[in-house]
Amino acid sequence: MSYLENFAGGLGFDRNDPSTILEKNLPVINEKGMLMDYGICHEDFFWSIRQEPGLVEAFAKVHDTPDLIVSFDNMNIQWPRRPDQKPNVPWPHQDQDPVTASQFRCMQGLVNLQPSGPNDGGLYVCRGAHLLSEEFHRAFADEKEKVWSWTHEWYGFTKPGLQWLDDHGCEWIKPCAEPGDLILWDSRTPHQNLTTHWPNALHVGGPPVLRNGEPCPPTIS
Repeated sequence: MSYLENFAGGLGFDRNDPSTILEKNLPVINEKGMLMDYGICHEDFFWSIRQEPGLVEAFAKVHDTPDLIVSFDNMNIQWPRRPDQKPNVPWPHQDQDPVTASQFRCMQGLVNLQPSGPNDGGLYVCRGAHLLSEEFHRAFADEKEKVWSWTHEWYGFTKPGLQWLDDHGCEWIKPCAEPGDLILWDSRTPHQNLTTHWPNALHVGGPPVLRNGEPCPPTIS
């Protein structure tokens, strides 16, 4: 919360005043609640989370090696009843190239910082679908109306694809979590966030962040 309150010298957000939860008082956060710019993934608190022994140990156990490469692409921040929140269109996807669907390649994770119960927004995963990933992508290899993707390491599920998963007994569930909990999932798992995750590739740069067509924070000459 301190990051948000002090961003660009303070834009007006106050954690104790819900009326200040407005776009003009915050860094640019997209409709899915993702704060991806401003080099936020290299803030001190991000690195503190990355280096938590329990987090490192979990990934080392999964990959059977302490020699790890870890990316941390964004922070998800969402509030209930935010008046100027743009609609979040469902975007079920997997963060792995369908060509490699027969292989486990990457474990994705989410470090939870606030209580997230069954009635809260947040991460949803399609339980068991990663085990059917190769079969699914074989069935949809010639899919005509694919969801556009900027990388092979991202695949968006269409309505027929979601129906296929449903017909094969795959259930969408919301993992509930407490502060400090770590949620892990195979990168072949269909997932999304609702009411309120990006490819495996590390985002190291991007265009200037704009708010209403102007640089944010403002450039000071």
